[in-house]
Parts: sequence; C-alpha cells; structure tokens
Amino acid sequence: MWKGTYITILLMASLLLQACSNKETIKEENSADITIHSKEVKGQPSANTSSEANTLPTKTKQETPSKISLTKSEFNKMFKQDTKEKQYPNGKFQLKNGSIVYADYLMYGNNDVFEDATVIFYKDELAKIQFTSKTTPEEAIEKLGLPVTDNSIIEQNKWGVCEIVINQDFHDGNIAVFPNEWDQYRN
Repeated sequence: MWKGTYITILLMASLLLQACSNKETIKEENSADITIHSKEVKGQPSANTSSEANTLPTKTKQETPSKISLTKSEFNKMFKQDTKEKQYPNGKFQLKNGSIVYADYLMYGNNDVFEDATVIFYKDELAKIQFTSKTTPEEAIEKLGLPVTDNSIIEQNKWGVCEIVINQDFHDGNIAVFPNEWDQYRN
C-alpha cells in the first residue's frame, strides 16, 4: 500500500513540475513597468464627467536607462533655466510630516521637449520634473534620459502637463510648503 501511495505522489509531483516547466515565462532585463495616470485639473472643463474614466492607469513597457540618476549639471547642459522666473537654489521644502528638506527648485524655458518645466534636484540628482509637454510622456522620458524605475510616478493630464517623480518624497502629496510659498510667510 505505501508503495502505491509513494508512486502516486511521485507521479503527481512529476506532472506538476512538467506543467510548470511548460508554462511560458517572459522576463525582460532592464525594463520597468511605467504607469501613466491621467488626472483632472481643478477649474478646467472636463470632456468626460466620469472621474473614474479620467484616472484609469494605462501600463506601457519602457526600457529603463542604464543610468541610476540624472544630475543637475547634466540637465543644465541639455536645457536652459528660465531667467524670467525666480529660481530657488537650495530651496526650503516643508514635507507633510513636518520635516524640512532643502533642494534646488528651478524653472526651465521652452525647448524641443517641453514648453516650460519646474524641476526639483535633491542632493544634485533629479527628484521630480513637472512640464508642459510637446510630446508623449514616453518620448519625453526618452529625450530627457530620465532614470525611470518601478518606483517612479508618471502622471499626465489632458492639457499636456506631465509630472515625473523619481524621488517620492517630492510628490506633491508629500509637500506641505514649496520654496516659493515661503515668500508669502515673510511678508
């Protein structure tokens, strides 16, 4: 009796292993899932009244750049700061948890990728960029050479404003006070 049970268990294990090995698995090296969220801007007319339809994510595959980060000096070689806008090098951010963080909060002007951009560099590395896009988010990521990972957040609204968050500490939902908002507290 034990012999029959033992053979049955071995046969079942063999069939299970064979079924698992026949299952096709696809693994892509150096790729990340990028979720692009659409979001509605308050005060803007909506073509679709369903808020759920405006926020459903779409997933696309994007090659992850081999770079780990994009530095401020590399970014400044590609794009020019907007001299008409006030810049906040070493700007003071207050996070929603009450902590104070200093990072560069800089504005950039019109070029072939975006019309304008607000960029945060933390410890000399790009943490977040928000820009009015001239292309799709995927094309912008490629042209900017952004280090998008599984933890990156990419949001785009209908009006071409795209936000790419590399360091989630600098997502709008985590920031209580931006550097430009401290000016109003000084007056």
